[in-house]
Amino acid sequence: MSFYVYSITIYVVNYTAMLALNMEFIRKKKSYVIKRLGFLLLVLALVACTLLLATAPVMAGVLLPQNVTLLSGYTTQTAGYTYNNPYYEADTYVSGSSTQTAGFTHTNPSAAPLSASSYGGTWSAAQVITSNASPWATIGGASWVSTTSANSGVENANEGDAWRLFSANFTVSDVNTVTAASIQIAADNAYEFYLNGTLIDSTANWDPTATVYGAGPGPGGTMVPFEQAATHSLTLQSGVNTLMFVVRNWDNSGQANPSGIDYKVTVQYTITQQQLNPAVYSGAGNWTNAAAVTIQPGAWVQTAGGARWVSTTADYSGTDNDYKGDAWRLFKDQFNIPVGATIDSAVIQVAADNAFEFYLNGTLIASTANWSPTATVFGNSPEPGGSMIPFEHIVTYTITPQPGVNTLMLVVRNWDNGSNSNPTGLLYAASITYDTSTVPPTPPPTSLVTVGGTVYKVNKVQLLMPWLGVSLCSLLVLSLAVNGFFFRKRLHLPNR
Repeated sequence: MSFYVYSITIYVVNYTAMLALNMEFIRKKKSYVIKRLGFLLLVLALVACTLLLATAPVMAGVLLPQNVTLLSGYTTQTAGYTYNNPYYEADTYVSGSSTQTAGFTHTNPSAAPLSASSYGGTWSAAQVITSNASPWATIGGASWVSTTSANSGVENANEGDAWRLFSANFTVSDVNTVTAASIQIAADNAYEFYLNGTLIDSTANWDPTATVYGAGPGPGGTMVPFEQAATHSLTLQSGVNTLMFVVRNWDNSGQANPSGIDYKVTVQYTITQQQLNPAVYSGAGNWTNAAAVTIQPGAWVQTAGGARWVSTTADYSGTDNDYKGDAWRLFKDQFNIPVGATIDSAVIQVAADNAFEFYLNGTLIASTANWSPTATVFGNSPEPGGSMIPFEHIVTYTITPQPGVNTLMLVVRNWDNGSNSNPTGLLYAASITYDTSTVPPTPPPTSLVTVGGTVYKVNKVQLLMPWLGVSLCSLLVLSLAVNGFFFRKRLHLPNR
């Protein structure tokens, strides 16, 4: 009995011990499996990272939407302004540079108005008047000239009628290349002018009260010439062309004043379309930052997504148009589109005072003349007051940029506005949206990689990443093998 009890006891103890040992093995086995699985997952993660790094040049082609915004007043440049139509090759000749005078006379020279002897007979340089007072007309680039530089009126100190003869020469090498020639002229008080001895115009033609040789009334008539400038066409000849002006200064009832004249001759030659050449403008080819204009209340009311009106200066008085005549101004802005990018949309909003043409990469995109025939930029057009004035509107256009640097250029024309000086103003806002789905990474320093027959520019550091990934993967695999061997050495099944 005791033997059986002893045997059973031994068996139970032995079985319990064996069971305990097996449970310990299972427990240790479970820990081993978990650790092995952990190392396996780590290896798989590292392999995935290695593959990702190895395919980085290709993965760089994922969609990356981008947007470029251009706003006037921030990066806008200007080349200056010009009083000469920039669409033509033009020469100008103005009073005050080489104008001659033959003197003056108080005797009506109607019998021989172009004979220098009628006025004293001796030609001398006319004097620029430095203190001409309003309301004398102004002509861009020209100066009022008379007997002396003062406005006291030496030749009319006797307060009676006086006549003065002026002359100026200029040369045209080949008249067949001339596309247009004109003169702007104003005089105090009345004038007659001749081209190569032929009468071109007389104040009497457009204001009967302002006669030159007759007994017309003095200042106070219905229209006094010196208050405004008139424009006339000229028919030139090859070689020297001579302009002569007879100016009458009326008795001004106790006020001494000069026989003054102000003129500008413009000779336009065959169209050269140099309007985008910055050297044509007052900046002489040097681009400067355009100035954001301090808006005069109620003047320019348009807005465009944060853009600011720009012009010559920040002062709304308009330095470029203080002479109250036509002026043109050139502006530019630039933006970059990566090579290979896909353009989703590209639009621009534009408003200008008074008219504009804009170009993208040297190609004309739109002109005010396209939607308002009265608002031409380079041709003849009415002054403000026509059927549609551009600065009262803002217009949206679609543009087509090219890969790389894109240059936007705008020529803005400011019309003669009578007695009101005003600036050449511009407002624009452009928005270009594109994606870089086909654009390889280009961070410097770079190298070339060919993937599937396509050459990409990639970072040199990026090229080392796949090799780094392979090295790390190899180290971990080796570590896993060592650890596996270690675990197998430590784990043994107990003997029964």
